[in-house]
Amino acid sequence: MPEGRVRVIKQGSTAEYGFTLIELMIACAILSILVLLSLPLLHLGGRTTAWQTAEHLRLDIEVAKLQASTHYHLIRLCPTEDFSSCQHSWHRDYLVINLTKNMPLSVQQLPKDITLQYRGFPHSERVDFSPAGHLANNGTFLVSYRGKLYYRVIVNHGGRVKIEAV
Repeated sequence: MPEGRVRVIKQGSTAEYGFTLIELMIACAILSILVLLSLPLLHLGGRTTAWQTAEHLRLDIEVAKLQASTHYHLIRLCPTEDFSSCQHSWHRDYLVINLTKNMPLSVQQLPKDITLQYRGFPHSERVDFSPAGHLANNGTFLVSYRGKLYYRVIVNHGGRVKIEAV
């Protein structure tokens, strides 16, 4: 039937139009189930951002170790606020600096909702690679998104790095 025309139904006809109440209820139930199943996916944005940060940190640590052992330089990974010098508090951004040449190698500005904490043993606020490529201390970075901890980046004395989901 062409659009815009009205169909006249004769009295006593059994022609059906639209959906029954049962069909509408089934459609609503299916949509509700799909929405409930997709809710966990809404929280993946934070997990994905935290994973990307943890992976980038892991790569920066690997590069720092490689720079230290290849060029026989002292390399430091430390928190920064001004993107040129080391600070004392791990919250946001970090810097990889060649202490032998007093030259920054890389600066990482973290996404807005990401916080980074470092727990070194013995207590330390920075990660130092000796010219041999070894760490002065073991440590763990905690990567959080909007206050929720998602990953630990663990660095041992030999400079090996692993990422653990929390």
